[in-house]
Amino acid sequence: DNDYDDDNYAPVFGDASYSILKQLVRLQKKTDSLVLAQDYIEFLGRATASEGDDDGDDDDIEGRLFAQAQLVQDLALNILLKHSEHFLELCPALYEEAYLPLFHYVHEYLVTLLRQELQASRYPHSQGCSALLNQGPNGSLVKICNSLTQLETLHTQVMHAVEGVAADATGGKNNNTVLLELFHPILDRVHFHFGNSGGQNDSSNGLPRITTTRTERLPEWLLKYVRENILGTDPDDGGKPYQVIQMVDRNLAMPFGHELIRLIQWVLVDQRNFFNDPAIAGPQSNPHFLYSAMEQFLEFDATLKPMILRCAGHKSDENGIGGENVGNAPSFMGLMDVLVLPNSDLLDWWIHRERESVFATLFPDDDKGCSSDGVPKPLANHVSPRAEIFCALIRSVQYKAATLSAPGKYLREVAVPLCSQFVDALHETSVDLRKLLVQKQQQSIIVESQIVANIEEWIEIINGTELAARVLLTKERTWYYETGTGSSQSDHDLGRFGRSLQRLVEVMVEEFAATFVETILMERAKFASYLMLASHLLASQEWEAEDMV
Repeated sequence: DNDYDDDNYAPVFGDASYSILKQLVRLQKKTDSLVLAQDYIEFLGRATASEGDDDGDDDDIEGRLFAQAQLVQDLALNILLKHSEHFLELCPALYEEAYLPLFHYVHEYLVTLLRQELQASRYPHSQGCSALLNQGPNGSLVKICNSLTQLETLHTQVMHAVEGVAADATGGKNNNTVLLELFHPILDRVHFHFGNSGGQNDSSNGLPRITTTRTERLPEWLLKYVRENILGTDPDDGGKPYQVIQMVDRNLAMPFGHELIRLIQWVLVDQRNFFNDPAIAGPQSNPHFLYSAMEQFLEFDATLKPMILRCAGHKSDENGIGGENVGNAPSFMGLMDVLVLPNSDLLDWWIHRERESVFATLFPDDDKGCSSDGVPKPLANHVSPRAEIFCALIRSVQYKAATLSAPGKYLREVAVPLCSQFVDALHETSVDLRKLLVQKQQQSIIVESQIVANIEEWIEIINGTELAARVLLTKERTWYYETGTGSSQSDHDLGRFGRSLQRLVEVMVEEFAATFVETILMERAKFASYLMLASHLLASQEWEAEDMV
């Protein structure tokens, strides 16, 4: 049972098993070689048949190129990826001498066709974009782009399977050829109009272009140009590059938006040094210029984000912001997220300006009556207009917060103090109205007009408080969850203020009812005396029914 070989001390039965294993490995290699050879022969047969079909029309260069692109995809899918584990060992020339040269040839030819198609249509001019859109999804542009995208996708898989190259290293959707070729003409135009021209003058009159001299108007003009000439928010303006991007591939909308944000950042920061310009951030600069620029950023983000998220599987609501998140759509970083939020000093400055603006709007007449900490004191008049202004302000604050990827700090330092001050104003106003209602008149006769005016003010403050509570508790407040930004403590604080206002409405109604009955009806209208005499009068036989009526 323990018969060993004297030379290698291996079991006799072990030698037999080892020999059988070697034979099985060799047989497996031969089998793999035969399968690979059979698949390659079938591929050559399909390639020969495809060439035979294309010989009939020598002028159809585009059709033959698409056929060659299909052959490259066939080679990659049915040969290289199918036999990726062992074809380098069996036949490395199949990858190095057959696939790679054919892929690069077809890829460069398709890129050339794409460039010729864009140049022939005068893309990204409005008329050129309209011409491309008129081709429809079956036009040559879409065919070229689809062929390029499929070719690069399979090539990425081949590189990963054969050479172990990660997908990010070979270029993802943010850096594919179709996107680069469609975006490069846009880059040239934006740089021509708004970039640092190195002292070049306008060719028409020899003077410097106004977009390179009026730095304080740069964000306004740049973003307006992008909206009107690239995004095309007005359907009557004709075709725009963004519509072409959507027609080619809706999945390119998100990377296109990222590239557009990077382009604007490059112009403002690298080309024009906007935030460090003396006219913007110098000691003698006007702070309104920088504040106006941030308002432009917010407006642009509010326009661009819904357009991008709709194409990325995010269903917006009727107002264009927020909505139902379909398929875990990725978040989108806008201009405020890229330019303002990373800069803590700039963010703090903007939040401080926002807080000053909302308080000055809500309490415009309180400058003369400020407390020691600088917070305006509320007035006890103009209740309904103030409530409507508060609703407009809180809606504006929520709208701006919806464009930020991290709105917690903005809501905490702007919306929460605004709500606190508004609640204090409502409380003081209700106290003042109650005092006016219960105070005794010098005349013995009740002044009806004063009572009516007081009641109307009670109606105004109750309706205004209910309106503010509904604004804070409306479903639109949940857009932070739906846009992927998540909830924050400040968001919960807004809901807490809304519920506090609802309870305050109930308290004010009860307080007014109690005060009105006790003071006006019972005391001043002598209704209490009448109630005390009513039972006696009804029981008395001296009173006739007609007299009591």
